[in-house]
Amino acid sequence: MIPVFAMEHQRAASRLHIWIVCIFGILAFTCIVGGIVAVCQNAKSETEFNIFGAHLTTGHVGVAFVALGLIIAYFTVRSVLNNQRDIAALPTEQQAKLAADDYATIKHLPGREQGGAVSSPVTPPFDQSVFKTRPFPTELRDSIDAAPVLHRAARAREFSGLKIQWKTALETAHEAKGGLISLMLLDRGNYPWVNCDVPKDKYPELLLARKGIVIWVAGQIANFSDNIFVVEKPELQIILP
Repeated sequence: MIPVFAMEHQRAASRLHIWIVCIFGILAFTCIVGGIVAVCQNAKSETEFNIFGAHLTTGHVGVAFVALGLIIAYFTVRSVLNNQRDIAALPTEQQAKLAADDYATIKHLPGREQGGAVSSPVTPPFDQSVFKTRPFPTELRDSIDAAPVLHRAARAREFSGLKIQWKTALETAHEAKGGLISLMLLDRGNYPWVNCDVPKDKYPELLLARKGIVIWVAGQIANFSDNIFVVEKPELQIILP
C-alpha cells in the first residue's frame, strides 16, 4: 500500500531534512576519512562500541571509525526517507476540503448515529473465535526482530494469513484510487504501523475522523516490512467521540 505523495508537506519539511543530512553527513564523512587515515597509519587499539543497536569489536582504530561513519550514514538516510514517507501520507488541503464537503451527507446517512460509531467496547467487537487479539503487533514485531537478520523475512512470512483484531489509533489517512481510503494506524497509539485499505462508501464516517480516534480493525495479515503490518480484507469498528 503506497501513500499518495503530498508534495506540499514534503516541501515544508525539506529544509529540516537537508540540515539533518548535512550535519550527520559531515559527521559520517569525518569518521570515514579519519578511519582511512588511521588504517594508513596502522593505528591499533582494542575498540568496542554500540550505536543504533549495532555492536562492533575490533583491534584496529581505523576499521572502527570507518564502520561508525557508515552506520551513521545508513541510519541518517533511512530515518529521513521514512520520515518523508510518513509526511507524504498526510492528507492534502484538497482532501481535507472534500471531507468537510461530505459532512452533511454523513450526518444524514440512514441507520447511522454519529457516523455509525459506537461506544468503545469493553470486549473486542469481532468474533474472538475467528479473529484473535493476541499476539499484539508489537509482540509480532519483536518476535521478528529477535530472529537472526537473514531469517527475519522468513519469520515475517510465518504470520501471513493470521486472522487478528487489534485496537488501534488513527494516525493519518488519505483517499486512494477505486473509492478506497488508505489508513495508517498505530498499535494502541504506538509503533508499529497497521495499514489497510477500506471502501469509502462503507465507512464514510472516516471523513470526520480525527487523529487519535480508536479504531478496531479485524482481518488477516498480508505482510510485514519496514515496521508496517498490512491487513487485508479489513473490517472496522470506528469509535468517534
